[in-house]
Amino acid sequence: MYKVMSVNAGSSSLKFKLFEMPEEVVIASGIVERIGHDDAIFTIKKPDGFKKTEVLEVVDHAVAVDLVLKGLIEQNIVKSLDEIKGVGHRIVQGGKYFADSAVFDKDTEDKIESLIPLATRSGNKGPANGGSKFCLSGRTNKVYDEKGNDYGELSEFITD
Repeated sequence: MYKVMSVNAGSSSLKFKLFEMPEEVVIASGIVERIGHDDAIFTIKKPDGFKKTEVLEVVDHAVAVDLVLKGLIEQNIVKSLDEIKGVGHRIVQGGKYFADSAVFDKDTEDKIESLIPLATRSGNKGPANGGSKFCLSGRTNKVYDEKGNDYGELSEFITD
């Protein structure tokens, strides 16, 4: 058994679901809303009805990612981030390149970068133009920004 996370980052929110695989059972979900504000809302839920909501300052998506990852550990949903073997993130515009899932590598990064004008022309202020600051690659357990800059191991990213 292993875990896979689905992430949807917009201009001011970060939604997530964590699945137990291969059964595809949701074991946690949540959202960070109002990113960039001092009264942002972080909610994490478990299928047993548990729900925790906090109102706090979340200056950017990096802080939102940190909240989500810490929340998964603090609520004993995962003991270690190493349990998460993959992370999927939707992009706003796949153009002619993406009709299916793709591994985040240099080629994928270049193609997504080339599609940014399509997303911003449609009025989307989300991940394609920098609203999403991070793409998590569970395949490598690394944290990357939208330019592919390596921020290190997930375990190094979590701060106390």
